[in-house]
Order: sequence, then structure tokens, then C-alpha cells
Amino acid sequence: MKIELFVGYIFFCSFWAIGIFNIHCYYCSGPSYEECQRNLKLDEYADYAACMQYHVRFDNGSAKLDSFFKGVIPKRFCEQFSKGNITNMCYHPFYECKAKCCHEDYCNKGNILDTGSQASSSRKAVFISDGVVAMGLFLGVSLTAFSVN
Repeated sequence: MKIELFVGYIFFCSFWAIGIFNIHCYYCSGPSYEECQRNLKLDEYADYAACMQYHVRFDNGSAKLDSFFKGVIPKRFCEQFSKGNITNMCYHPFYECKAKCCHEDYCNKGNILDTGSQASSSRKAVFISDGVVAMGLFLGVSLTAFSVN
């Protein structure tokens, strides 16, 4: 009985070891979108993360400054983040902040702030990812239940 439990545990944990539950996101920063894209790098992050992009613009009438960034953020912050609630400076009248999360591998390679189609595909990706997690949990619990009997 304990062998089945051990095999089930190893089987379930092996999903994380091979990266099935991870997400691949690009990261970069720069004073312009083009500069950020020139420095684009790819990395792998845990499944609780979401890919993202933000743009912050400071404009007081006499000076203008832009900052672009791509990277990751915990999924639980995506709703507020997508509303432009990036930092406290975004509430200042001279700052304009735009941000967006996406949940598919490689989804922040392009400019996700310009497209409206990313939102529907990212919701689909979360569903697929959560379905895979649920399937893995179900298999682990099933193997545990059978090993107890």
C-alpha cells in the first residue's frame, strides 16, 4: 500500500520537475518600447505567476518621461495591476500608468497593451492550466485513496 502512495506522490511531483506547471515569460525594461524589446530575455517562472507588461508616462507639461517594463507578477495582483494600480505614483496627476497581465507561455513577447484580443485567450490559458493542476491533484488523491484500501 505504501508503495502505491509513494509512486503516486513521485508521479505527481514529477510534473513540477519537468516544468508542466511553469509559465515562460519575457522580461525587459527601457525608456521606450523599442529599447525594451531590444533587451528582451526569456525565463521560466512558477505557475502562480502571470506574464505582464506596463508603461508609465510622466508628463508635467514641460518634461516627459516614459518607462516600459515586461516581466512577471503574482496572479492575485493582476486585476488591480491591469487597472493601472502599479505604484502609488500612478495616482499622481502627472503620471499615466497602463498595465496588463497575460497567462500563456510567451504571451508578453509583443505589445500586449495595444491588443484587445489577449484578454480572451489569457482566460482560456488559465482554465487549461488550472485543469492540468486539477487533473494532477485528482490523480494524486485517487492513488492515495486506492493505496489506503
